[in-house]
Amino acid sequence: MSTQQQGYTGLWCPACDRAGSPARLVRQMSGKREGMLLQCPNGHQTTYDAVMRLRPRMDKPDFTEKQPAGTIVLPLWIHPEVLEAFKRKFPANWQTTLCSAVTSLADPDSVLIEGEAARDMAAIGVKRGREVLGLAREVKELREKLAAEQAQMATLRAFFGGMGLAMPQSANAPAPVPVPSGPPTLVDGHRNPSLPPAARFQDLVDDGSGMLVPANGGPGPESPFTLDTGIDTGNPPAAPADGRPGFVTGNLR
Repeated sequence: MSTQQQGYTGLWCPACDRAGSPARLVRQMSGKREGMLLQCPNGHQTTYDAVMRLRPRMDKPDFTEKQPAGTIVLPLWIHPEVLEAFKRKFPANWQTTLCSAVTSLADPDSVLIEGEAARDMAAIGVKRGREVLGLAREVKELREKLAAEQAQMATLRAFFGGMGLAMPQSANAPAPVPVPSGPPTLVDGHRNPSLPPAARFQDLVDDGSGMLVPANGGPGPESPFTLDTGIDTGNPPAAPADGRPGFVTGNLR
């Protein structure tokens, strides 16, 4: 006989739990004023509303996922560590959640925020989708306010300029800070190390064979690319890159 037929509610009597003799509450009848009446085999009687205020111990529902109608079963490429993490995060409905996630990704209007960007956003207090939307709306409002103020300043500047007057400045306005056109050439009497390396030559000329060589005879610039000639240099081969995500390998930025 099922627990539903016996009248069991899945709730345990709080008084019996405190006494060390656990017993389930059984549904009795529904009163017009009291609501659903519950009673345990040890004689403790209460209402559903009253026992829920006590936060009673409850049975975990026996939930079995069912394949949504109209869906198909498809093999999936996934790292085993990712699958285990996914099951830990959604233990009761991981397959249904995965189906919903793939459906959302296929929606052309969906926005995906990956782990690295999500962690950067969490660092400034943005952790949920509604917070992202709120931040976007706030940025939009600030941009519109700034555009309106810039248009107002342009109108005032044209007004005073038409009268041959300079734009008045507020007494509390800070003095404009000069913006350097670029990094300084010298730092502490030496060449600034942040500047790009100086060119080794200025011009290239044809050496007669169709190849371009430095006009000053010096060596050419070092190429940022390397060519794989297939010749064994004696160095061990590089280890294959780990394609697993950062939250699995611990490589988080």
